[in-house]
This record gives sequence, structure tokens and C-alpha cells, in this order.
Amino acid sequence: MLGAKNPRNFLPDDPRLWLFLRATFSFFPIRHITRNSVGIPNMLGFPKKMGSAAPVPDSVNLTALRSRIMGRSSAAPLPRLFICPAFRYSPRGPSGMFIPLKDLNPHRTFPVVNIALILANVAVFLYQITLPPRAEQAFVLANSTVPARFLSFLSGHLGFETAFLPLITSMFLHSGFLHIAGNMLFLWIFGDNVEDFFGHVPYLLFYLVCGIGAGLLQALFNLHSTIPALGASGAISGVMGAYLILYPRERILTLVFIFLVPIPAVFILVYWFVLQFFSGVSSLGGTATGGVAWWAHVGGFVAGMLITLAVPKPGRSYERNHF
Repeated sequence: MLGAKNPRNFLPDDPRLWLFLRATFSFFPIRHITRNSVGIPNMLGFPKKMGSAAPVPDSVNLTALRSRIMGRSSAAPLPRLFICPAFRYSPRGPSGMFIPLKDLNPHRTFPVVNIALILANVAVFLYQITLPPRAEQAFVLANSTVPARFLSFLSGHLGFETAFLPLITSMFLHSGFLHIAGNMLFLWIFGDNVEDFFGHVPYLLFYLVCGIGAGLLQALFNLHSTIPALGASGAISGVMGAYLILYPRERILTLVFIFLVPIPAVFILVYWFVLQFFSGVSSLGGTATGGVAWWAHVGGFVAGMLITLAVPKPGRSYERNHF
């Protein structure tokens, strides 16, 4: 955890504590790492105090980080593409007064892949938070999706692995405890029944394809952005899109204010998708500054629906009738 080696780092005026709290107060959506005008510690550890007006360097000569991310050995400074001076995690997400808790649709087979995905996300997150601050930041940056890397690959400045492999690795990174908790809750609610429909191995492929599609659509809308994106919610959005096609009338036990209310999945999922879509539309034309990757959610959801519609349905019904 941040500051674990020095008790003074947990004093209220420590910027790293502020960063840690901001990172943990997030829920469900993919989070961005971005430049921040306030002086929280930047990506490479430059010591800036809160409110400092000191400029943040656009590049820095760190051979170790360069060799880890780019595989180069020259002494030239790192390009700005790979330098993210600070983290900022948007707290925007589903309202705390409207939280799905579980579905009332029992699975027919043991969801081994869905549970394995949850455990893999948790394991990566635990590894991530045990790293020293600089190592954690380098690890997150190297394995997050950066849209501008695709252009660098097309121009011959980056290898295929550096540009495209993070489309997969970024699915297993999270910005904080509530971020991963929200993502895994949604995966737990909707994933088991979707795995029932696809089967174990096809479900894993479906999950990865939805995540890759989500990352590509987000990159398409922010093609020149150097802001990394991370989180499993693009792939989980695909799972939610599949659930909408397969089980629209199944009840989702939802916490509404202080009441537990069973609500048909179609209302929850359509409401969620409409919010993502119009939030994405409202973000068009502006400068990418981080926050929620709306188009990744839209892309994953639509990909999940289309793939599910394209798969031949078995003879038996996968949905109980509710009237």
C-alpha cells in the first residue's frame, strides 16, 4: 500500500494519502490515469506538494523504466507518450442508492471460468498494491491501454506487443478497492448464467473478445490520447449485454435506497446502457482528461449483444417465464 514503509506518509497532508483515497473512491467503470493540475505525486515520483505551481516535466531520463516499457537502451529521454504525471480517478459511477446485489436466476453448471476470472483480477490487484509506488506506477502504465500507442505502431515506432497486448492485460488492472469490488460484483451477478449459455471455454473467449472490442472502440474515439485506460468493465459490459439478450425478464435483487427490490434485468441493463451512451456522446468534442471510459462500456455492451445474437440457440429455453 502507498506509504506503508513510512508512518509519516499517512499524515493528512501527505499527497500520497490523498491519491490513495481518491483511487479507492471509485466504482465499476474503467478508470483513466491522467495529468492533474493539482500537485499530487506524478507518475515518476517528482516531489510536488498539493497546490504547487511547479511545472511537470514532459520527459525524464529513466533508463530502467525505458527498458521495461519500450525495450530501448539509448540514453534519450522517454517520450511523453509513456509519461503520465499523475493519477486521477473519477468518482462517477452508478448511484449508491441503486445497487444490484444478485440475480434470482440460479446457474445450471458450476461457473468455473467466471470464478477464475474473479480470482485472477483479485490476485493481480493484490500484487499491484504490494509493489513499491514507483514500481506499481510503472507496472500499471506498461500494462494499460494507451490509444496513441496504436498510431506509434502504425508508424513503425512501437512493436505489436507493446501496442496491442495491453488490450488484454489492462482488463486485469484496477485503480482501487471499490473499483475492483464494483467490477467483480457485476461479474459475479451476470457472469455465471452467461457462462451457462456459452460453455466454459467459449465463455472465456467471449469475455476476452468483448474486452478487446471495448478497448478498441475507446481508442477509436480518443485516437491521439496518451491517457492510459484500465479496468475489467469493458469485458463485463459485454457480459451484461449478453445477459440482456438471454435473460431480460429475470429478476435482479437491487438495493434501492434502503429497500431490496427485485427488478427485471431489462430495466437495469437498458437504463445503465443509456446512461453510458449519452455520457459518451456528451464527451465528444472535448479534450480527453481522464475519468470514465464511456465508449469502452458502450463497445463492450454492444459486442456482447451481437455475439450472443449470432450464436445458435439450443433447443431448450434459457429463461424462465415471468409475467
